[in-house]
Amino acid sequence: DKGDKPNEMEKKILRHARSCVAKLLVTTNPGILTVSQRSGAVGPLLKLVKDSDALDLMHFEALMSLTNLAGFDNETKNRVVSQKGIP
Repeated sequence: DKGDKPNEMEKKILRHARSCVAKLLVTTNPGILTVSQRSGAVGPLLKLVKDSDALDLMHFEALMSLTNLAGFDNETKNRVVSQKGIP
């Protein structure tokens, strides 16, 4: 059921999936991504940044990816802000 909270195994899977997105986007030019790809990556990256069980490297890669995305255009930057990526 989608209303249930994820168990520990599901949390680990989600963490690693988000980490894969971060690893890919650290070195990807945001200009080759579509608007929906850039916007869609923001949420998972922010969740990884806020995940207290994630490794420091995961946090770093997520932050670098967010920096690359937010620096590309105002639309993506506004998406980061609207999802509370900047307090």
